[in-house]
Amino acid sequence: MSNQNRLPVAKITCDPEVQARAELDEDTVERYAEAMLAGNQFPPVRVFHDGTTYWLSQGFHRLAAAERAGIAYIAADVRTGTRDDAAWDSVVSNREHDKVGRSRTNADKRRAVEMALRLRPNLSDRAIADQVGVSHPFVAKVRSQVETVTTSGERVGKDGKTYGVGSKPNGPLSLAEKEQLAEIEARIEEGKQAFHRGHEALVEIRDRRLWRSDETRSFDAYIDAKYQDPKQNAYIRCMIDDDFLGAIETMCPELFAN
Repeated sequence: MSNQNRLPVAKITCDPEVQARAELDEDTVERYAEAMLAGNQFPPVRVFHDGTTYWLSQGFHRLAAAERAGIAYIAADVRTGTRDDAAWDSVVSNREHDKVGRSRTNADKRRAVEMALRLRPNLSDRAIADQVGVSHPFVAKVRSQVETVTTSGERVGKDGKTYGVGSKPNGPLSLAEKEQLAEIEARIEEGKQAFHRGHEALVEIRDRRLWRSDETRSFDAYIDAKYQDPKQNAYIRCMIDDDFLGAIETMCPELFAN
């Protein structure tokens, strides 16, 4: 439940532990303050009210700018909830700023993941990644480095199902674990087949010299022009590297069977 209000700036609690940014950007605060004094309108900040305290969850730069500009009241989207609700909202909302607003730094993303892990440690890496707007390997890396976060027990996945994590390392798989294993193995099989199809497509382009153009005078130049991202370029080159393919063929001969 939420409603629009104009709240006294002094009544809004700006808790640094609820802020999903690693730090406020002073240039942004100053720019916002000048714009507010010039009469420009800003979107409402968001707060959660627990009956006593208004916890700020979104709009830390806007609130700081209002304080600097000496503005007494600010438009606010007021929702019912606790400090933890505000912190979670701060974590999941800042991903939108990568598209509109001040983009997050790597430090911002790490802080958001750390907050999410502490708030909801039983969520899976993929579920946290989906909420925060980062990759799940990044979440896994941060989880391993945050000592206060549990790394065993049960976790809730993106699908809402609960999965065991390390609770029975030597026992038989549960039904949920078997379903999870089957889904992961299916993804592995899809990846294997996709890699082989990519290899065949690249070989066809190379052998039929379909890479020819005024800009690309060789197959290597074509790859560099087509796949300029270093990671993509390296992946594509693995698909046609003889030594790499030889190792793949040894491990997965069925992919190369006629």
